[in-house]
Amino acid sequence: MPSVGVQTTIQLPLDIWRHIIEILPRADQRNCLFVSRDLHQIAFSQVFSKVTVCFGLYQARWITDDENDKWNEFDYHEWERQNDASYEILRQVTQDPTFALTIRELSVRAYASEHRLFELRLLCDALKFLRNLRSFRWSGAEPQMPIKVVEALTASCGANLVQLNIPAVTGLYELVGGMSSLRMLCLNGDPTHVGHTVGLDEDLEDEVVFCLEETPPTLRTLWVYDDLFLQAPVHRFYALQELFMMWPNSLEGVEQIFHHCADLRSLGILASHRSGCAMELRNAMAAFPTALPRLHSLKLALNAYAHPRRIADTLANFVRDRRGLRRLDVSFNSLAKADDFAWPLYETLRTLLDLEVLGLEMEGHRFTEDHVKRLDIILPLGLKAMLLDHYYSIMKAETVKVLLHLFRKRTKLRYLHCIDQMYNHSFKEALDKDYWRPPSLELVGYGPQLYPIRRDPVSGARFMLPFWDYTKVQFRTVHEFDGCEDSEWLLRCHGWAGPDALSPGLYTD
Repeated sequence: MPSVGVQTTIQLPLDIWRHIIEILPRADQRNCLFVSRDLHQIAFSQVFSKVTVCFGLYQARWITDDENDKWNEFDYHEWERQNDASYEILRQVTQDPTFALTIRELSVRAYASEHRLFELRLLCDALKFLRNLRSFRWSGAEPQMPIKVVEALTASCGANLVQLNIPAVTGLYELVGGMSSLRMLCLNGDPTHVGHTVGLDEDLEDEVVFCLEETPPTLRTLWVYDDLFLQAPVHRFYALQELFMMWPNSLEGVEQIFHHCADLRSLGILASHRSGCAMELRNAMAAFPTALPRLHSLKLALNAYAHPRRIADTLANFVRDRRGLRRLDVSFNSLAKADDFAWPLYETLRTLLDLEVLGLEMEGHRFTEDHVKRLDIILPLGLKAMLLDHYYSIMKAETVKVLLHLFRKRTKLRYLHCIDQMYNHSFKEALDKDYWRPPSLELVGYGPQLYPIRRDPVSGARFMLPFWDYTKVQFRTVHEFDGCEDSEWLLRCHGWAGPDALSPGLYTD
């Protein structure tokens, strides 16, 4: 951000500066704290409206590398810095009412190696002062979140809380009903955080079902673990607009969603590989081919080991000519040797006139220019974000260049991400070049590495910034994507086990 002098602040009304600072990146908002007294006050309310508290230290890990468990000097320094900052924030909340009322969103990252009784008590004390809190998120499992945290939230800001993203705990259902403004609830079903993908024991499964029965009528977004949503009275959720089901072992009864949730705008399912969910969903779609008329986002991560062709055909019929469908992301993970079975679904893309965000899974032995030609025909020219998840063992550099020229023709493309299951070096090398990038491109992803694209204001030349820190990838929200909900939605569910699950993983250089 260019330096801003006092004279500049006089030339613009403070209301204008407030709007400017609201849309600045977080780093630039922090810079504004040191410009002038007026800008400090405006920036302060933005910088500290979203606060993160850390217990322990999150580390992105190489899945098969036990050596990564060992800390180095930097890890100890970062652990000390983050936890000292967290203590100071919580202490300040209890001592400064003005600071406490500034906080609107609070995230807790629980990645400590042992129980933290003192920190948990300090957190509960601080929560009692956060009367303006609108959003609370708990990530990680060490220490486990106690029910006292939810009790403190209910007492201080329960009537104002809009978003709650937490693991299930005993006694939760008795408190959720009192959150009269709640619009988004996530219970052990967050598709980006590994800490929320652990299984539940039977008592907590019952707790989640009871909790769903007590949710207030204001609820519009629900992310939930397993098939517990289908065990609740689905007819109560006639006004639900977004549903994400994480790791259901069964989708028996899923037709209730198609029958009762007519107002649903966004549906996501990340199915377990041990289940027959794909066929159960296929049967429901075949029975209700015109259901969910307001659907604009569909994300399905299926394990279609059996009958992938039948599943793809039915899904194609379900989405064909569907007006208003803006976002589509489907992966079959069929273990098939080629993706020929999925082309009937791909062919329907040309009928989706409103499609702007697309996740495409392709697999086979050799990716050729014929594949590119077929894709060029079916991919909408108005795409704004695209993720390509490919399993091709052979993808020549010449073919990659032709594919990237296909993307260049999509002149509205802002975000492109490649998940490279076969670690194709030519793809990674080509993404680093500027020749193929459409002028609208702002973000490029390869595996777990996301590179912002910027333009020099003087020369007009474009350049890549360093890729995001892996912690930012792990805890990504719409804020990390500069407020672009489409980009956050597209990467959602991919890399659920951490950055290393975004192939080819952490060691991509």
